[in-house]
Amino acid sequence: MTLYGLIDANYGVRKASGSLDYVNGDFAQTLGGASDKRTGLMDGAANGLSGSRWGLKGSEDLGGGMKANFVLESAIGIDTGASTGFTRNALVGVSGGFGSIDLGRTYTPLFYTLLGSDATGLSGHTTTSFGQGLSAHEDFQFGASVYVGPNSPSRRSNSINYTSPSFNGLTVRAQIAEESGKQTVNAVSTNVSKSSALGLNVTYVAGPLSVSYGHDAQKGLVGGVPIALNAPAATSNAGKTTTNAIGGAYDFGVAKLYANWSETKAKATAAGNSDFGTAGQYNLGVTVPVGAITLIGQIGRNTLKIGDETGSIKGSGNDWVLGANYSLSKRTTAYVTAGVNGNLKATVNNVSLSKKTSTSAIGLLHTF
Repeated sequence: MTLYGLIDANYGVRKASGSLDYVNGDFAQTLGGASDKRTGLMDGAANGLSGSRWGLKGSEDLGGGMKANFVLESAIGIDTGASTGFTRNALVGVSGGFGSIDLGRTYTPLFYTLLGSDATGLSGHTTTSFGQGLSAHEDFQFGASVYVGPNSPSRRSNSINYTSPSFNGLTVRAQIAEESGKQTVNAVSTNVSKSSALGLNVTYVAGPLSVSYGHDAQKGLVGGVPIALNAPAATSNAGKTTTNAIGGAYDFGVAKLYANWSETKAKATAAGNSDFGTAGQYNLGVTVPVGAITLIGQIGRNTLKIGDETGSIKGSGNDWVLGANYSLSKRTTAYVTAGVNGNLKATVNNVSLSKKTSTSAIGLLHTF
């Protein structure tokens, strides 16, 4: 068994501002504009390179080339010391010449497509986004740490996962998750919750080149969590969302280029709700090693089109991030970074509104 982890702490500023908000289920204009600003010590998940965590992992030789494996991984808030329990990863499975089968909570296949094509490694400053509740309009809460992009969560619970061995550089990941619940009252059974999700990733690696396709489809899920079908507030969000993404990277030695595209389409299924929409993003990044320093730059483009029974919204915006990582050792990195993400200029019912999140930080990351 191995104990491992990562600690990332930074001092920085994170400011979300704009005139676009989401109030009581409707799009709304924040009169006079509004901002949500935080300055001080933060964990890497909010404003750094990576979320702090600790975990346990191990394997047992079963013979015949097979192994039993497990992973338990918990997030840590380095600014408060709080731990979440094993909410990052909780897996048990077997592996062998056929690949690996893992059961529990882990990353979605789509996550690997975007991770391998993002210059920042999906850091807290990245222009590449995740986990949008598109059918619930969660994108538009100006104070939340969210962006405009894929509706898939980065991790999914109650999942069955398969990872193939590499076939001449080609690797396939597949994920399925399904959950349902029934309540019986006076001999009458009622479905009280139901959700399902499918994920697929195909990655090809050949020398300095890597190319990946990711797909995610979910129904009856909000942020990857099953919803209660008999709860009126949640029923309107019980729609289906589908995300497709393509990403790649090429290492020229003196620099490594990254690029990805993704698009999410959402459609509600609840009676009387016509909520629908499409969110897209494009990102182009580069890393340049200069001795112990790695320079990082990335730009992104957000596009959004959503409509419901109360109105509609169309918008777009550009993101950027610049940073530098300095390797103090193999396990310790100092960094400085700044950027803008979640940038959106939109028209809501013929009113021009906007939102964005500005970030800057200087920090230290240590792995063990």
